[in-house]
Amino acid sequence: GLAIASVCAGTALGAVVGDALVGCIAMMTIALPEMRRHGYDDKLAIGTLACSGGIGSLIPPSSNFIIYGVLAEQSIADLFIAGVFPGLVCMACFIVVIMIMVWRNPELAPALPRVPMHERLVSLKTGLPIIIIFIVVIGGIYAGMFTATEGGGIGAFTTVFLALVMGRLSWSIVTSGLNDTGKTISMAFTVLGGAGVFSYFMTMSKIPMILAGVIASMNMPPMAVMFAIIVCMSLLGCFIPAIPLMLICVPIFLPLAALFGWNLIWFGVIINILVTMAGMTPPFGVSLFVAKELADVPLSLVYRSSIPFVLAFFLCLGFCIAFEPLSTWLPAMMR
Repeated sequence: GLAIASVCAGTALGAVVGDALVGCIAMMTIALPEMRRHGYDDKLAIGTLACSGGIGSLIPPSSNFIIYGVLAEQSIADLFIAGVFPGLVCMACFIVVIMIMVWRNPELAPALPRVPMHERLVSLKTGLPIIIIFIVVIGGIYAGMFTATEGGGIGAFTTVFLALVMGRLSWSIVTSGLNDTGKTISMAFTVLGGAGVFSYFMTMSKIPMILAGVIASMNMPPMAVMFAIIVCMSLLGCFIPAIPLMLICVPIFLPLAALFGWNLIWFGVIINILVTMAGMTPPFGVSLFVAKELADVPLSLVYRSSIPFVLAFFLCLGFCIAFEPLSTWLPAMMR
């Protein structure tokens, strides 16, 4: 139950942070101590928290959708809305994976005392601030009141305002929060800096462009091309972070999508899932390195714990490809 609740919380947090790495840091910081206190095995706890932050890249607002929208010249508001159902499907896939893992090995997650239903319902009110922030940010973007970039600042201001109104801010809390944030961000940007250097050398080697160009030159049916794109980006995602991967691959694969008449909003959701996985696939997944530092465990353990949830991402990807309306129906209705 605690693992499943953490996945749901990570999904809800995506409505505020909009980035896989930030979601990973937040979930590891908040939920890992609780899961360890209740006897959860790190193989389940770390994999759940390190990867569930990635669901936030599908739930609007999403930095990946902003980048894709600029590259593909698509409506960022439509892309945001298109990610809602795929994000919920991804959450469901994570829950199924957790249930299977615990069914096979109950020692991964000891049973906790049952909480009465009325206490569960009362606890839901703690999620009201997140709902308010989500409505303010997404509602404002979709209504044209501010841009997606400005929405980040509006969301930050709304968060601080709600914290003040609810009486949850004090000088000691602000100071402690700034100190913890500084340490975490310094660690995260050190990892990102190393990933950026590695990505630069990968780009200079021209391996990604050659691999993508080979796929573009093949005379194959549409679904075969889609499969090749998935294989290509999955392999490159093991070595290249999300944003460089998108900047390299989208300009190459976008003309193919247009040639086959694919809906570019739907294609954007597919690309977003693939680049999100890049941060969670060994051996150079950025989120995995961050999780390793925050959990203080061997990197090999983090690698093993992430594999079931990478498979869950592939399952979500299969659903989104097989059922295109998951990505296109809601944007069409919003018009």
